[in-house]
Parts: sequence; C-alpha cells; structure tokens
Amino acid sequence: MANDFSQLNGLIAAGVSDVLIGNDLGFYLPQVKNIATESGVLVRAYPNIAQSTWAATPIEKKFFIRPEIALAYSEFIDVYEFFQLPDNELSNPDVLYDVYALQGEWSGDLSELILNFNSSIDSRCFSSDADLMRAKCGKRCFKKESGCKICESAFDLARAMKENKYFFNSEKG
Repeated sequence: MANDFSQLNGLIAAGVSDVLIGNDLGFYLPQVKNIATESGVLVRAYPNIAQSTWAATPIEKKFFIRPEIALAYSEFIDVYEFFQLPDNELSNPDVLYDVYALQGEWSGDLSELILNFNSSIDSRCFSSDADLMRAKCGKRCFKKESGCKICESAFDLARAMKENKYFFNSEKG
C-alpha cells in the first residue's frame, strides 16, 4: 500500500502492475492518477475504511469514499477493493458490492458502512460536491495559514441536515 508519493513512486519503480493507495494520497487523486497512468499502473483503493496515518485524526481529515460518489471517483481509481473484518456483516464483500456498485447509495449512518468512521453522519446529508473537492484538495488544511475549511464545513452541514431531517436528493424525512 502506498500512503505517500515516496511509497507510490517506489512501488512503481519496483515494477508493480497495480498500486493500492490510502491515507493522505486519497486527497491527491488527480496527481496520483497522472503518475499511475504515465507508468501504466492501475490505482486501487479501499472505499469502506476511513484512513489516516495518525489514529486520532478527526473524521473530517480521513480518506474514505461514500457509495454515492464511487462512480465519480472512478475517474481516478481503477479498482475498488473492500476492507474486510471477520464476522462483520457490513464488511462482507457481497454486501459492499451491492451498496457501492449496484445501489450506489447508502441511506443511513456512514459509521455503519465505513470502518473507522467515528462520527454519526447520514450519507444522504453529505454533499457530493464536497466529496469531489476532497479528492483534489491536497490536504490544504494542513498547510499553515491556508484557511481551508472545506471538510469541516461539509461535515457541519451534514450534521445540521441530519439534525433537521433534511437529505440531498430526497424529501424531508
């Protein structure tokens, strides 16, 4: 698994045909895809696990992919793999395939679907525009004085929508 550009380039130099990306690389998807395409390597990712190299990272700053946006992310990711835990029905690949590939949506709390998602956010309350901005943001929030609050704002909006029972592309619950 490549967690940063050094690992990505090292794996490509080693001659791999596919590279599983995670953690911070999930916020640099256009750059990752360009490097992979130039090298003839496929990009793989786990959509169903909220990832960060530091365990205490707030959910807003972790890499994950909601089912509603998985198709749009296919611009950058060639293959989705599902992270599995033994005896966990929601990490069953058949269930995940159904949710991500066939239904393309999750009408419920993301913590029930995405491992390590340590917040209660209804997937229907999260903006797909925010998802796409996160895929390309380069984690500007960690750069001194960037002022970027995209992720925090998206999560604040999702929490407020959940509290008021409003959903994107749906009638009021």
